Amino acid sequence: MTLTVRAGMLEHDRMNHVFDVLRAITVLCEPEELVELVVNKAQSLLEAAAAVVILRTDQGYRVESASGFDPGAVVGLESDSFRTVQEQLEAMARGGGGWEGFLGVPMVAAGMVIGALCVFGSPRGRFSDEDTQLLSLLADQVSVVLDNARLHQALRRHHQDLYQSHHHVDSRLKTVLEHMADGLLLFGPDGPLLQSNRAARTMLELGQDGTLGVEISVAGPGGWVDCWSLEMLYRLMVAAGPGAMVHLKVDSIGRWYDAVCTPSTTPEGLREYVVLLRDVTHYRRVEDLKASFLSMAAHEIRTPVTAIHGYLSLLLSGRLGDSAPLPGAVTRALQAMQSNVERLLLLISDLLDVTRMDGPGISFNSTAVDVRSLIDEVLEEVSVLAENRHITVKRDVPELGHAFWDQQRVAQVMLNLLSNALKFTPEGGEVEVSAQAGPAALVIRVADSGPGIHPSQHRLVFEPFWRGDHARQTPGSGLGLAICKRIVDAHLGRIWVESQVGAGATFIVELPRRLEQAAVVQQRS
Repeated sequence: MTLTVRAGMLEHDRMNHVFDVLRAITVLCEPEELVELVVNKAQSLLEAAAAVVILRTDQGYRVESASGFDPGAVVGLESDSFRTVQEQLEAMARGGGGWEGFLGVPMVAAGMVIGALCVFGSPRGRFSDEDTQLLSLLADQVSVVLDNARLHQALRRHHQDLYQSHHHVDSRLKTVLEHMADGLLLFGPDGPLLQSNRAARTMLELGQDGTLGVEISVAGPGGWVDCWSLEMLYRLMVAAGPGAMVHLKVDSIGRWYDAVCTPSTTPEGLREYVVLLRDVTHYRRVEDLKASFLSMAAHEIRTPVTAIHGYLSLLLSGRLGDSAPLPGAVTRALQAMQSNVERLLLLISDLLDVTRMDGPGISFNSTAVDVRSLIDEVLEEVSVLAENRHITVKRDVPELGHAFWDQQRVAQVMLNLLSNALKFTPEGGEVEVSAQAGPAALVIRVADSGPGIHPSQHRLVFEPFWRGDHARQTPGSGLGLAICKRIVDAHLGRIWVESQVGAGATFIVELPRRLEQAAVVQQRS
């Protein structure tokens, strides 16, 4: 317990010694020194023959510090009984010519008795109440010292455990990063390479000084850009924006990598950039084989299908030499055959478009295009389909001036988007086409009142052959939007969809007014 000592109850000299103890507590750091100081002060202030601090342990009680005794014979003395330790110390005090008398007060910390501060032998034969108060005050200070030491020791152990844990985790993390299959590059704020793992060093053949050992081409918005240094790679990755996928081509060994740049901020507020490289050579080769197969198959199939379509047209027109009219059932059968052959030719045409745009050498011819007239022409082309299904087509297209695009290809984008909108809008529904001009780009929107598209599928709708749940119930090849995406990309623009299930879909095309070159050649291999 803590006892309050009033200044009037203690002699002035004793108070000065107590203040010495209090000052020492604020200066000394080691608990052993403080305990030793308190023990010495207790013996001196109470004019005792000896003084000790006895601590409570798991096994019993042990003498921690002593004054007036032979330290080698007393310090470390322990027993499972406090009374036994006290009797042994009293015997030593008497044997050493000490006076009679014993006084001990408990030391309390956190509500528990942690030991006792004891003095032996008073010149008066006994200890007074004032001695008890003074010893209690000193015992309180020892309790504070020992409790603080315990807390500091526990905190130190906690810090050591945390450090070892963090060091263990950090070591494991470094091992994982070093041996992961994907390449990792860590760039500093101004482009210096701070760290790289084994996969990245192998992929880019990095030298000890961070120099590139391979020739790299980076797919930028205007085509492929040769990259001859890590600093240039850093600039291109940062310019692409956080999370943007960048394609890398290593010419010398014919490998392909996808790269993603992610910014991070250090505790000091510095901006760093993590670049992850993934080897996609195998997938690229599979894609090339698939594209080659589709192109070959489309070319081979188109010739006989075109011949079949021609013969069907001759049969229906009666130009095969027999002027007798065909029976009605035969005519209807031939017309159904011709309709399906035309659908097959359209699919083949879409396949050829996709494979040509994914391959090298496809050109887009830039000419001056009256944007409003182009949209009006496409609307006129689909007007019959809209009327047959009683769909209202709203138009909000102001005068937009001219843009330098490939007119045929952009018209193909608009036709595909409007055909899709009409296809998925129920009879009696509504489709709206709107456009607006920005300082450097035009934005065209095609909105329908169909079933809508779940947000998780927004990116997938532009993949070849992908068809959502509602799309599977309507005829189509799943290539129209994929072709739109490739044409818009070739014009250095963007296309995306905004939609929720049950709320229709709005496809948005953003195209710059002018291509940077008269012909943009897409080389994706």
